[in-house]
Amino acid sequence: MKKLNVLLVLDSLDIGGAEIHVISLARGLKNKGHKVIVASAEGSLTARLKEDSIKHVSIPLNKRSLFPFIAAVIKLFRVVHDEKIDIIHAHFRYSIFISFFVAKMKKIAFVSTAHNIFSGYRRLTVWGKKIIAVSNIVAQHLQNYFHVSQENIEVIYNGIQINDHPSEDEIKDALTGLNIKEDTFIIGNVGRLCEQKGQLYFLEAVPMILSVKKNCIFLLVGDGPWREKLKTEAKRLGISDKVIFMGMRNDVKAVMKNLNVLVLSSLWEGFPLTLIEALSEGVAVVATTVGGVPEIIIDRCTGILAPPKDAKTLSEAVLFLLDNPDMVRKLGENGRKFVEQRFNEDEMVGKIEKVYCDLW
Repeated sequence: MKKLNVLLVLDSLDIGGAEIHVISLARGLKNKGHKVIVASAEGSLTARLKEDSIKHVSIPLNKRSLFPFIAAVIKLFRVVHDEKIDIIHAHFRYSIFISFFVAKMKKIAFVSTAHNIFSGYRRLTVWGKKIIAVSNIVAQHLQNYFHVSQENIEVIYNGIQINDHPSEDEIKDALTGLNIKEDTFIIGNVGRLCEQKGQLYFLEAVPMILSVKKNCIFLLVGDGPWREKLKTEAKRLGISDKVIFMGMRNDVKAVMKNLNVLVLSSLWEGFPLTLIEALSEGVAVVATTVGGVPEIIIDRCTGILAPPKDAKTLSEAVLFLLDNPDMVRKLGENGRKFVEQRFNEDEMVGKIEKVYCDLW
């Protein structure tokens, strides 16, 4: 096939599942011989593009006011013109909105990706001729809420590098300085500290778990607008000495490898990359039955499912796993195999490349 000049556009490159997906896609397309440029308002993941020798263009796509909007349109238009872009692939609604009109003006192919389930601004939301949905539930939402035709939607699961595992030293160093005793059960929650991720219910489950097993410590990995609110809640619950806020980490897989159980307590999701990463490392998972989660976690096969906003059920699921090492081993083995079969990064890149070809 013809080698394309591809422009990937997203709001920013702060750490998050969708942002990591774009980095993986950029790397995969480059390895296939395409010229790839990423445009965003930058962020902590920008350095990863430099490591892979992928060009990044800074555009103020994270500012929602008139002058930054105009500046973003002008700069994006220039990038498309100067770099002779063949196709724009945009992520997140604001970047999709701007990119859609730039693609129209330049008369080039346009693809968008829906990473989550959301509502509002229906009349201002544009998707383009071909939309990639990261899960079946996201595809259904596009049809039911945004009235997108099924024939315009392509479901392509996010993928990861299957053989990219942390080293023994990285795993050991991940918890350095936390002074966690060897006989301690470590339960973690990985994600942005915000309403969507439901960490309030995770914290609410902590006293219930501690009432049965005292030798537990709980890690919150990530940062976000709810950090102080969650710290206040931990204090109110009397569990501040049992909860460690680890902040943003670049060694998430190494941290997860130290966990006895990973809890995803989300209230809504599109397709959480954290779960795929945890399963690839053989980590036992408890996750809420929201969005695309049941497409990754098959109850009692690749993990344990629990209803959202239900701290009691979360605590019971965690305690069940802590008391059943054989089940933990079974989930770990099944999870690894499931990821290898369904969520391979190379397969994901190949399917997205085909979408480009069909439009080109």
